[in-house]
Parts: sequence; structure tokens; C-alpha cells
Amino acid sequence: MAKSKIAIAVLVFTLSPLHNVWGAVLPATSCSSSEISSLVYSALDGDIITVPAGECTWSQGVMINDKEISILGAGIDLTIINDATGTAWKQTPFWIEGSNEKPFRLSGFTMKSAGSLDSNGLIVVRGNSKDWRIDHIKFPNLNSRGIWVGSGTSLTYGVIDHVEFYGTNAINAILVRGDNESSWTRALQLGSKNAVYVEDSIFQFTSGEAGNGAFDCVYGCRAVFRHNYVDTISVGNHGTCTNPGRSAVNLEIYDNEFTTSQSWYIAIGLIRGGTGVFFNNTFAGDYNEIIGLTNYRACWGYGSNCVSPWTDRCDGDSPLDGNEDSTGYPCLDQIGRGPNQELMPMYEWNNTWNGNDVDFKVISNWAGCADPSPHDQIKENRDFYNDLQMPGYTPLPYPHPVVLDHPTPVSPPLRKEATP
Repeated sequence: MAKSKIAIAVLVFTLSPLHNVWGAVLPATSCSSSEISSLVYSALDGDIITVPAGECTWSQGVMINDKEISILGAGIDLTIINDATGTAWKQTPFWIEGSNEKPFRLSGFTMKSAGSLDSNGLIVVRGNSKDWRIDHIKFPNLNSRGIWVGSGTSLTYGVIDHVEFYGTNAINAILVRGDNESSWTRALQLGSKNAVYVEDSIFQFTSGEAGNGAFDCVYGCRAVFRHNYVDTISVGNHGTCTNPGRSAVNLEIYDNEFTTSQSWYIAIGLIRGGTGVFFNNTFAGDYNEIIGLTNYRACWGYGSNCVSPWTDRCDGDSPLDGNEDSTGYPCLDQIGRGPNQELMPMYEWNNTWNGNDVDFKVISNWAGCADPSPHDQIKENRDFYNDLQMPGYTPLPYPHPVVLDHPTPVSPPLRKEATP
């Protein structure tokens, strides 16, 4: 992985579209949002908009609707966008409404957060576009959300790679939503391109708190988090409880380097639902827990605060659940359940913490987590397996095929920054 030896590269981007449709190169004369918006409006499928080096403050963002285009800045720390778009809905530097069969690419920018907390995200991807790429972007002072993918109703997937997130805290540097109910009826496709991938990226923070993370997965999300460097911030998913949408369906988390510069509560967690694989991750530092599994609906402390329609506690009486025994097992969308509530255990193997083997751990150390507790509903060698490879599982070749098809010229490897 060698994420500890990352250097910021000055990049010159290949002018390659994401499909085999060659269009025009449309050069902007400045980094102003008004000029880029004008070029987006006139662009045809396959066109490439190039943005020169410079620093601009955007009070209005750029919206991309139903177009297969690439927007390429001059590179990290060369084309710099200061966000002044505000916190209102759709007020964000890049808002992308994609269409099926029309992938897009956004690459080569530094994007600086405004002083105000903004949950929109500096880049928002919605719609049904597939095989898109967001790459070589730096967020040097992130104090809000960086990238928000998905709406909870539409199906979109692609790859986020070589993106750098630095700051003191974040409202999920990356938030991914799936297509919610539909995702829980569609066949499981681990190891396929049919997920949102995050790879070869840096998440380096100086402080953090529970609830904020490098990556969060909700509303039937299906995602892969691999070959990343994560410092003093966690990775996880939401279960069917704290959002009106459903739990994440599956996560594949592997070949990552996790570290912390302070006493930190957990590295991966809390994983609250679905299935997936966790392997070849290294953890170093003063973590309280490493990979935590739980079920909020078992705990009155959380279950009583679940949002509608998930306010029934999983205790053997709720019509939401399988109720095969007095614990309510299987709870709706709980750990070890896949599409259509089939038993699809999670698997963990070859993960180490400070050089020692580390396993999944069921966590229920809150008030109200009794009779039943997550320990009663999430069982090893049934709902999850430690130190065992998932039978038949093969990860998608690395790097992501979209990255191979549309490469950036070879440049020095990334490096974590002492001072972002």
C-alpha cells in the first residue's frame, strides 16, 4: 500500500473521454464558474472542458445535467476553487445529475471549504450515470461534506480515486446512498463494478468525533473501500434505524492502512447491517475498538430513537423482523443479511492491529442493550466469520477498470502531508 509515502503530483491530464465518443476540447480561459457553466451548457456528449491554473471563488456552482463530458482542471494545487456557494439545497460547486449510459469525469482541482458547515457536499452526484470517475482532487481544509453520491432513489456507481481529504473534522468526507428498497431486492454482486468504489485516496484528520467519518454508506448503499490511507477518522455504514432509508447492503473494505494520532474510539464501525468482506487491512495506534458490529434496533438507547418507520425495537414482537426466536432474529437488514433478507454472512480475514490479529467484535455497551442485545442477534459462525475467507469471493481487479481505461500520465506517488 505504501500510503505513508505519498507526494502530491503536478498532473497533466490525458484528454480522453469516458466512452468511445470523441468530441471537442473546449478550453476555458479562466476558472470562473460562469465560464465553465457556459461551456457545460454548450458541450455535446464526448466533449472535454479544460480549466486552466488559477484560483477562483465561486458564489454559484456548476450544474451538469444528462451529459457525457469531462471537466479537467490543470491539477491539484494548480486549479483552486474556493467555495462561497452557501448551504442551500443545490448550492454547491459541482452538482451532477447523470444519466444512464452517460458517464462523466471530474478531475484536477483543489477545492476549499467555506467557513460555514455545509452538509450538501462540495461535489454532489445524483441520477443514473454509471462508470463515472472523480479523481485527483484535493480538499485541504474540509469542515463539511466533501463528496455526496446518490439520492436514495436512483442507481449510480463509479470510482473516486486519488482524492485527498485533510482537516480537523468532517461530516462524512464521502457519503454514498444507494437506491434504497430496490437495492435490497437486487442480487448481491460482490467483486463487480456495480458499486461505488473509493480507492487510492487519503483521509488525514487531526481530530474527530463519533458520527463523523471518512466514508459512510446508507440507503441500500453498495460500496468498496480499498487501498486508502485513513488517519484519525473512521469508516462505517448506517443500519435500518437512524435514517428513514434502509441499511447499506454490502461493504468490501480491504487493503487499507488505518492509523490514529490520538486515542480514537473505533477504526471501522459501527457496521450496523448487511453483508460484506473485510480483509488485508492494517491498523496502528491507540484505538478502543477496530471492527465493530452492532444493531441499534436492539437497544432502547438507540432503538427508541430510530426514525420512522423503524421505531419498533427488534425484540421478538415487531412485524419488521423475522422473529424466528424471542430475540427477533433475524432483525430487518441486520448483520449477515443480504438481498431479500437471505442469510449472507460477513467475513473477516488477515486484518492486523499493531501487528496482531484482529477480529470482528459485536458491540452493545450502551444503556438499554439487553433482553435482547446485539450479542443475542449477531452470532459468530452464523452471521459473521472471523479469520475465514469468503467462499467463492473474488475482488474486482485493481485498479478499477475505469481508471485503467482513462489513465492520468505516470507521476510521483501520493504522500500524506505534514501540513495540508
